[in-house]
Amino acid sequence: MPYSEVLIIGGGASGLTTAGALKHYGVETVILDKDECTGDVWRDRYSRLRLHTIRGLSYLAYHKMSEDLPRYVPKDQFADYLQNYAIQLQLDIRHGCTVTAIEQIDDGEWCVQTEQGDEWRAKHIIIATGLNRTPQMPTFEGADHYKGNLFHSIAYKTGMDFVDKRVLVIGSGNTGTEICADLVENGAKDVHISIRTPPLIVPRDPFGIPIHVWGVPMSFLPAGLGDRIASIMARIQLGNLARYGLEKAQWAIFKDKRIPTIDVGFVKYLKRGDITIQPDVSAFTPDGVKFKDGTLASYDVVIAATGYRSGLQNVIQLPDVIDDDGNLLLTCGEPTPYDGLWFVGLVNSPAGILMAARIQSRKVAKYIAVEMGRIIQ
Repeated sequence: MPYSEVLIIGGGASGLTTAGALKHYGVETVILDKDECTGDVWRDRYSRLRLHTIRGLSYLAYHKMSEDLPRYVPKDQFADYLQNYAIQLQLDIRHGCTVTAIEQIDDGEWCVQTEQGDEWRAKHIIIATGLNRTPQMPTFEGADHYKGNLFHSIAYKTGMDFVDKRVLVIGSGNTGTEICADLVENGAKDVHISIRTPPLIVPRDPFGIPIHVWGVPMSFLPAGLGDRIASIMARIQLGNLARYGLEKAQWAIFKDKRIPTIDVGFVKYLKRGDITIQPDVSAFTPDGVKFKDGTLASYDVVIAATGYRSGLQNVIQLPDVIDDDGNLLLTCGEPTPYDGLWFVGLVNSPAGILMAARIQSRKVAKYIAVEMGRIIQ
């Protein structure tokens, strides 16, 4: 049975930064990663994608990105950065290794089972699989009879595949709104977006300063004040979007701890009439959909930008750790009630997931290094 004193589950940015932070203290790790190559989780995303957080705050532990890269790094260049990080630090990554179960065994160690039939043992398990592990595809009434192309946004690559097509995007998060902009820019005939819960849309660079930079200090303000400032900035920069069919958001960034939709072209095209807002979908018809307000529309393509879940509820079944929807009930970057069990990068943050994961990884690394005697306090 293979053994590693510290075993990291997930070889994306959160897993890599954790391994790098531990390496800083001389602690070697093994990473189990379901992808075949480091960075694939980014390379496989749609071509228009860039980081929504700035380069200077989105690096992994102890290794900043090159200043030659743009402020908002394109997804392929970020994938290369992740791969180079792993190579430079000589991280031990076992690719093509999907974890199916994690449990604590009698001697206090942890047992990790994989889809490939391996069983790993470890003293410390760090779960860093990310929030976007499993696509969330709703069940739509009548979808089996729809004659068009229906798929989850994880399979979307470029708007060039949908020239002259009538397209409906379901979901108004960052992925859904950016796909809408990409479809418009690449010549889709009609672009509609179905919105169940109006999002809070914020400009990417209000007053010339990245929203990411604003978000870090605002996260230390009282939630109500931070949300008020964010709302005012959005209104000044983007205007009243209700006149274009987008109603006021029913939630707030800091009070509800939710990530806003960052505008990277969507609002411009909405105002120009290139994107049409539709209500929530009620059911599919053979040639399109029926909306909750009773109206019908035909579409060649329907893209479900309906988000992801961690999927961890199927992997780790310990009391008060993961809820039924896969949400973490514990605090990332801190000790848990289970000795040797840690979490990194499994919570949204106004500072951005990458920056938050880096901070969490360094905290976890220090805790473990102290326990191992690598740091004397």
